[in-house]
Amino acid sequence: MKINPDKIADNFTSRQIKGSDKYGNNYEVELTYEALIGLGLKHDVIRTYLESENMLNPALAKDWIFQEFHDASYPWFEYQNQLTDFKTAYLKITDKWIRETVRRKSGTIVYHGPQALLGSLIDMLQAYMIRLCRAAILANDKAYAEEAVNQYSLYKAELRNPISGCFHQGKGWLENDGISPSPWSRGQGWLAHGLIHCIPLLEKWPDLQHELKTYFVEFMEDLVQLQTETGCWNQLIDRPNESFPDTSGSALIVEALVLGVKNEYLTDKKFSFSAVKAWGFLKQQVDDEGFVDQACKGPGTIWKVEPWLNTNAPKGEPHGIFTMLFACKAVLQ
Repeated sequence: MKINPDKIADNFTSRQIKGSDKYGNNYEVELTYEALIGLGLKHDVIRTYLESENMLNPALAKDWIFQEFHDASYPWFEYQNQLTDFKTAYLKITDKWIRETVRRKSGTIVYHGPQALLGSLIDMLQAYMIRLCRAAILANDKAYAEEAVNQYSLYKAELRNPISGCFHQGKGWLENDGISPSPWSRGQGWLAHGLIHCIPLLEKWPDLQHELKTYFVEFMEDLVQLQTETGCWNQLIDRPNESFPDTSGSALIVEALVLGVKNEYLTDKKFSFSAVKAWGFLKQQVDDEGFVDQACKGPGTIWKVEPWLNTNAPKGEPHGIFTMLFACKAVLQ
């Protein structure tokens, strides 16, 4: 069975329109719309949403604290060839984020959360990196790109597991500055998504592009080793025999694999084989109505691993929608 992104889009937007409550929170909704912008789908619905959130008025651009995981405005203005109208506001908010964010002693930026400072978080890192690399292009300023690559390097030193090569979800969330106890599948997908979207933006600065590409290849080498026989990556990615499959993390990894192969960053045939195998798994997780199955719920930073060892993923979980659409965009285009 083929995956039909139109069906997924129809399912998602109809639930947005008909439901009394918004289906998914802001970052899930806006990441879904970002993927749909790239697929050329539902632009009328997206425009209505962006207008309702004051996201098409550069003077009312959202503060960075509300965009720590996402940014739907930039891809919209880029698609409409109107980035010059958005440039000043985008750089202003980006500079504010760099200036105001708190950094751990290690130098890693922290996730601020709704009420209090917490700790480092790889989910947020990918959005920070993408935003900085876009700012580097808009401003023609290498300093933004240097900050993006530097943050990845610092996060790698702080969170990468030396045995599996995967990244723990965060540090500083537990007592005594503890590290999250087990790498999580969608967290790895977030990182892969961030890397594959940043690398093409660094062509003006080949030294930084080479460094980030090296990190990317190393990371994908580690992820391919942890792929299961079914083609997916399980919720606790380095404990595949103890946790359930995860469509969301697998979809983001597929996106990175496919784009990495297409852009010739990943030249070994094993990456193509891995992508094909994983796409085969993903095709089994979307039904005829466009519902995505087996997408893991958000665990924060995985305070403890026990719930993720025996928690199956529900059909229709919002994280499965935007992740699957990003994979579709990479494969189908």
